[in-house]
Amino acid sequence: MKLPRGDREPRWEAIPKSRFCLWLFLSTEVMFFVALIGSYLVLRFGVPLGEWPPASAVGLVPWIGGVNTLILLASSVFMTRAMVSTSRNQSRSAKGWLIMALLLGTGFLAVKSYEYWEKFQLGLYPRAAATLVYPRYDAEYLAALQSEISVTRGALEQSRQRNPSAALEQQIVWCDRLALGLASWAGREYGQSDDPKRRELAIRSAAYLVRPEPKMAEQMETLLREERARLSTERDELDESKRRIQSELDQTANQLSGLASDNSALEQRSVLEQRLAEQRAELTAVNNRWSVVDDRLKLRDSLPDTQRGVNATFGFHLPIVVPGGRTWLYGYYLLTGVHAFHLLAGILVALALLPIRLDSHQYVLVGNVATYWNFVDGVWLVLFPIIYLL
Repeated sequence: MKLPRGDREPRWEAIPKSRFCLWLFLSTEVMFFVALIGSYLVLRFGVPLGEWPPASAVGLVPWIGGVNTLILLASSVFMTRAMVSTSRNQSRSAKGWLIMALLLGTGFLAVKSYEYWEKFQLGLYPRAAATLVYPRYDAEYLAALQSEISVTRGALEQSRQRNPSAALEQQIVWCDRLALGLASWAGREYGQSDDPKRRELAIRSAAYLVRPEPKMAEQMETLLREERARLSTERDELDESKRRIQSELDQTANQLSGLASDNSALEQRSVLEQRLAEQRAELTAVNNRWSVVDDRLKLRDSLPDTQRGVNATFGFHLPIVVPGGRTWLYGYYLLTGVHAFHLLAGILVALALLPIRLDSHQYVLVGNVATYWNFVDGVWLVLFPIIYLL
C-alpha cells in the first residue's frame, strides 16, 4: 500500500564526507580556542586592580585592531560570494571574489606583522635567555638594565672590530653614557636612600627615559625638569668648590715647600701635611661627585626629547617596566599568533583553488574553505575586544 504524498518518509541527502570531517575538525578547534581564551580571561581578571597593562603601555592601538577587524569581515563576505558564484557555475566571478578575499586576508596578516614589529621595537617580545619586560620598579629591573647595557656595548664592540663605522662609534658612546648617566645614576640613587618612595622614583626615572609611559608623562617630565635645574646648580657649586679647594691646596703646598729646609718647624710641617691630605681627599670627593653629576647632565643634554625614550631613539632593546606585562606578553602572542597561523593555513588552501575551474562540481570544496575561513574570522571577533578593549 502506497503512502499518500504528504505521508511519505522524507528523503535525507547524505552529508558529504569532507564536510562532515570539517565539522568534526572545527568542533575540536572550538574547544581549543575556548580553552585558550578562557585561560586568558582568567589571568586577565585574576590580577589585582590596576596591575593589568593598559593598551598604551603595551603599544596597542585599538583603532588599528578595529580596521583589521573590518578587513577580515570584508574578506568573509567575499569568500561567501565566491561560494555562491561557484554554485551558479560562475567560475570567473568566483575566482575574482576568492582573490579579493585572499588579498584582504593577506592585508590582515600584514597589519598584524606591523603591530608585531612595533612591539619588537618597544622590546615587547618573548626571549629565551631573559625577558626584557619587568613587572615592578625594583632592584631586579635595575640589575637587568645594567646587564643589558653591558651586553649591548659588548655586541657593538665586536661589530666595530669586524666593520668599523662612525655609526657604531656613536652607539658605543651612547652605551657609555647610558651606563654612567642612567644605570649607575639610578643604582647610586637607589642604594644611597632608605626612603622606599625615593628608591622607587630613582628606578622609575630610569625606566621612563628608556621607554616613556604616557600616563606618567606629566609627572615624570616635571621631575626631570626639576632634576636638571637642581643638578645644573649643583655642578656650578661643585665647580666653585673645586676652584676654592685647589687654591687652598696650592697655598698649603707652597707653605709646606717653604718649610722644607726648616728643621725647627717639624710640628708646623706635620700640621700642614695633615691639612694637605685632608684637602686632597676633599678635592677627590668633590671631583667624584662632579663626575657623577656631569655624566647625568651629559645624558640629559644628549636626550632632549625624553618623550621618545632611548629604545625608540637609538633602536636599543633595553629592559622596560610594564606592570602585569609578562602575563600579557605571552597571552597576546599566543592568542594572536595561533589565530594568524590558522588564517595563513586558510590562505594557502584558498590559493590552491585558483588553478581549478570553480563550477558546481567544486561547490562542496569551496564551501568547506569558506566555512573554515568564516570560523577563523569569528574567532578574531572574540579576540579583538578581549585583547584591545578590556
